[in-house]
Amino acid sequence: IWQFWQRLHGLVPLDVLRTQIERTTRRYQLAGDITEDLLDTAPAGCGVYVFYGDADLPLYVGRSVRVRQRLRSHLTGERRSSKDIRLAQQVRRVEWRATGGELGAMLAEAQWIATLRPGHNRVPRVTKSDPADAPWPFPGPVVFEEREEASQSRAFHVVDRWHYVGHASSLAQAAQLHASSVAGPFEPSTYRILQSHLARGLRLMPLSVSSDTPVPSPA
Repeated sequence: IWQFWQRLHGLVPLDVLRTQIERTTRRYQLAGDITEDLLDTAPAGCGVYVFYGDADLPLYVGRSVRVRQRLRSHLTGERRSSKDIRLAQQVRRVEWRATGGELGAMLAEAQWIATLRPGHNRVPRVTKSDPADAPWPFPGPVVFEEREEASQSRAFHVVDRWHYVGHASSLAQAAQLHASSVAGPFEPSTYRILQSHLARGLRLMPLSVSSDTPVPSPA
């Protein structure tokens, strides 16, 4: 083995050898049940993710336009802060969801934070100006489309009564998604995010109509 190792040094440049050894080692455990092979299956584009610690305790929810790259930077990045390193040391498993666009990632991230209450996230403060409820200004559920530039994949996001239902790859599947869902509560985060984007021209469509007829924005 020693002779082989010495010969290998003569055949392969040392920096290349170090890189390959590091990459091969990283294909094994990075944190808990997380391996490099597992991270290879994470979305390359937009999405959300959540880290879990011991006893499946939610630690951190995040979003990114490049989820796979962001997860690697959390767990193996060379320029991580001391806070990121402490977080990585607690991670035992990870979940993710592709969202097909950045706005969908924002809605899903806010929903997960409100639901899971992870310890490393700052829960948005509720102020006196935040409504506990708000009238739904549309006759039914609405949908908006996002398209990722890299893959050109389409995502249709469903919202009903200021509750983010999820997304599907077609209007027909979006309708099925809504039909199979349970009516959710008013989400202040969804209300705030959508109000901001509606003011900037977000285009909505009625979910029950598979046409390009936009829904009038609320006054």
